[in-house]
Amino acid sequence: MNRKYVWLFFAVFAGLSILFAAGKPVNLLAQEDKKLDIPVLEYESEIRKDVTGERKAKSAHFNGRGNPDRSKRIAELPQGVEVLPSTSHWWIGLSALPVTSSDMIVLGEIIDAAAHFSDDRTGIYSEFSIGVSDYFKDTTESLSVGKTISANRIGGGVKFASGKIQQYRLGRQGMPIKGTRYLLFLRREEGGDLTILTGYALLHGRVIPLDGEDNPDPRSALPFSRYKGAEESQLLQDLLKEIQGGAK
Repeated sequence: MNRKYVWLFFAVFAGLSILFAAGKPVNLLAQEDKKLDIPVLEYESEIRKDVTGERKAKSAHFNGRGNPDRSKRIAELPQGVEVLPSTSHWWIGLSALPVTSSDMIVLGEIIDAAAHFSDDRTGIYSEFSIGVSDYFKDTTESLSVGKTISANRIGGGVKFASGKIQQYRLGRQGMPIKGTRYLLFLRREEGGDLTILTGYALLHGRVIPLDGEDNPDPRSALPFSRYKGAEESQLLQDLLKEIQGGAK
């Protein structure tokens, strides 16, 4: 074989090997990140807590929510058995920029996240503390830049004494990650708490939808995929147009 082609062969082979080797850990890391993006509570310490007052009243709103078997208390499942995401078409009626469905639209960083059992331990929810750096809508007239607010999402992780972590989620919903900036669309519930309708992570000037990214089939993409990979400036510009259009 011509020496020139021998060297070309080895160069191509080495290049492919490097790409494969480099790609594998990245994929594994992405999988691990997916596992860790959910707030996790410690089962043993949580069941020993004496929950009273506002927390008890708040947790009562989540009884049976986030748990596929709403009638039973959350408990450790046998090894190898995992919890399936709860089925819910929660996105119906939501656009990529659900301005009219939101009571608040905020830009801010997730500064804390924690999972909590419902009052009767048949459900679970996660609470996120958001440091507001800007806001675009506030029907409550209570927001200000620099204020910290909290918002909820159904679901969370439970770590048992065995070390097993069970994840409870609504299908097609993600969880905001602590330390990351988001544009969040929030709805105020009857009891006064805020619920995260949807949102977008803002990383290095680019947009990552919070929801709908767990299904690679483009035929079943949710409206939020419209901004996947878009520039942050484009997302915010479209949001302002949508708000101004609705004000006419």
